[in-house]
Amino acid sequence: MTNYEIWQAVLAEFELKLTKANFTTWFRLTGIRSFEGGEVVVCVPQDFTKSWFEKKFHSDVVKSLER
Repeated sequence: MTNYEIWQAVLAEFELKLTKANFTTWFRLTGIRSFEGGEVVVCVPQDFTKSWFEKKFHSDVVKSLER
């Protein structure tokens, strides 16, 4: 699976869990920058998004990636 395909699977999970507005706000411009040695780096559009994303979604994203 490519990084793009992996992230699309994660996005599909979150799209079902979140309202359309929340999904669009927090996930629309995200993606996997790298996936090496079991470590995934997710890119986001700005520092504010990064901070909020880490606080609100980090553990759920990790669980989704593990699946």
